Amino acid sequence: LSDYAAALEQGAGAILQVHPSNFQVVGFTQEVALDELAPLARQYGVPLLYDLGGGALNASGPWPAGCPTAAQALEAGADVVCFSGDKLVGGPQAGIAVGRAAAIAAMRSDPFARVVRIDKLSLAALEATLRLWLQPEHARQSIPLCAMLSASPQELHRRAEELACRLTQVCGPHCRCTPVPRAGEAGGGTLPGRPLEGWAVALSPVRESAAELERALRGWEIPIIGYIRQDTLLLDVRTLLPGDDEIAAAALAAHWGGGAS
Repeated sequence: LSDYAAALEQGAGAILQVHPSNFQVVGFTQEVALDELAPLARQYGVPLLYDLGGGALNASGPWPAGCPTAAQALEAGADVVCFSGDKLVGGPQAGIAVGRAAAIAAMRSDPFARVVRIDKLSLAALEATLRLWLQPEHARQSIPLCAMLSASPQELHRRAEELACRLTQVCGPHCRCTPVPRAGEAGGGTLPGRPLEGWAVALSPVRESAAELERALRGWEIPIIGYIRQDTLLLDVRTLLPGDDEIAAAALAAHWGGGAS
């Protein structure tokens, strides 16, 4: 805390803390908590700004334990909290700033706000997404990102078994399709180093490599993106939307000359 105080004594005009939402620092590290910085900012009469990055809104979302939220930052005393409108919010690409009325009004009245504001279509999409968040349980079902993060290992296991069975019907002797446990990550610059327990379907081609099969699926009219481990192509069922199973089945059937129906 004394480092911040020293900088303020030298004339710093604000305190900015940035949450590492897309990387992780390990080892001997320390940081000053927001609720410790807030009294110092008040003492020197400067704003306390917090860049949350990924944008977990509040405790009602499907975030892992310990994930900081915008609501917590405001309660801790931050004057302005900024975060992404896509990433963990699940809306269009945008930047969001929330905080004290005076600070937000000053940002809105600055001429630079016209340069960085989003367009009307993006704003409408963002409003629609935020309205879903008014009912967190509805958001978990309606926002694809939230549905993916909320899916339980048991549900993913069931979906992996169903997908493996469906793909086995179209692959026939060309490829073995097996449900396998596989941990994943949220990605997209969010929740670094936090594995998500889940399931995938492992595709093991008999007469070609997994890399060749991966290229074929990626080049399908609706690209299908998997990842390769030990010459096996994995399709993570957490990332599949309703109807995607049939798209994958159609692509594999076409790859092997029609296959089974």
